[in-house]
Amino acid sequence: MGESGTIMHWTGSWNQASSPTTFSLFYVWGTGGRAWAAGQLGTLLQYSSGNWSRVANPAEQTQDGFAALWASSPADIWVVGSRGTILHYDGATMPTLVTPAPTTMHLGGIWGASASNVYVGAYASPGGQMGTVVHYNGSAWSALSGLPTDLACGRAAGTGSNDVWVLANKTLTTDSRGLPLDLLGRALHYDGRVWSTVVPQPAESQSSYTSIFVSGTNDVWLLGQSGANHIGTILHWDGAAWSGNVSPTTTTLHGIYGSGPRDIWAVGEQGTVLHFDGSAWSQPAFITSGSLFGVWVP
Repeated sequence: MGESGTIMHWTGSWNQASSPTTFSLFYVWGTGGRAWAAGQLGTLLQYSSGNWSRVANPAEQTQDGFAALWASSPADIWVVGSRGTILHYDGATMPTLVTPAPTTMHLGGIWGASASNVYVGAYASPGGQMGTVVHYNGSAWSALSGLPTDLACGRAAGTGSNDVWVLANKTLTTDSRGLPLDLLGRALHYDGRVWSTVVPQPAESQSSYTSIFVSGTNDVWLLGQSGANHIGTILHWDGAAWSGNVSPTTTTLHGIYGSGPRDIWAVGEQGTVLHFDGSAWSQPAFITSGSLFGVWVP
């Protein structure tokens, strides 16, 4: 998924699929033979029976952008985005907005251990350091308490209720507009009892993480930037330590997902697509010149 509504499909080779939108798409998720994509100005698409179609929804009227989505089934889809927007879609009828929203912060990521155990990463307006994690217990949404207040939370992933990850970047300095100049990449981890702050690269400033994929408790991947000149960073957690993987690109990477530890895809700027086969990352031929933001693998 990428800018200007780009949709690429892998069937042994990459092909561009017909897209019903020209708005950029930032995230894609699928389950039960269906898939959904979300992006700019409340854009929500659904894939079914070989075709993508637009899903009319209330966020199109407010023009709140979507950042991420997650589904426990084709009848239980959650989409999150700017200004605390949380949308629920049953796959058939008009999607509904959660009101009142549990937070007015921008929401950057969502993942669920089950239909009644869903986590969302929240961050403040540009330059704001306040962030939190919002949780759904099957009946209501609420912002969690007791978390660090200087982390801007984003993408989320995990393997179960006792293994939840949320990306979090700490702003050290800002410019005159309040936009971040110097970041420290962090992550939050929940083991089923307590949340802890994870520091993959303690010595690095100007680091930030854009996406996360978890295929197992001892197999966690982070994408991001480490230092001013290390764009395209790929980090891996093996259950004991973090290590930097040799990345075949120096472009910014935005999205990562896989079917398992030996089949992982990452996408980014300038049409960059990377693949990990369990041993090393490789870079197939460019499939588009536009930026790619999201990837999903059945």
